[in-house]
Amino acid sequence: MILRHLLDTNVAIEFVRGNPRIQHRIQTAPIGSLALPFTAVAELHYGVHRAPRPERPRSALAELLQIIPIFHSTPEALETYGRIKADLAVKGNLIEDNDLFIAASALAAGLTLVTSNLRHFRRIPGLRLEDWTAD
Repeated sequence: MILRHLLDTNVAIEFVRGNPRIQHRIQTAPIGSLALPFTAVAELHYGVHRAPRPERPRSALAELLQIIPIFHSTPEALETYGRIKADLAVKGNLIEDNDLFIAASALAAGLTLVTSNLRHFRRIPGLRLEDWTAD
């Protein structure tokens, strides 16, 4: 199967929290069609370490990482990151660096970013977005 979607951290968090809609979408997606950006995985580990009871989120994250591979940065994504950040800075409309890395990775690879934060990511021209949490 061809990689098509990159999952934003907030979608992965919904999986970890047990959102049945997101769990179903991820568990029934064609093998190889989804990936998690390395920055999202780092943010998820941070969340696990901050949890008052980390056992459940740690287990759910391990399950997620068995289903979905980690997408690592590419030279194209790094160049895209620099271009997007410069463009947003000129407009006075910056977004957080981790989100920018996620968006640049999706854009450079021609992938659709799955996120519930459409308003935030719509600032980036050409980025294809889907919200799997919306009805």
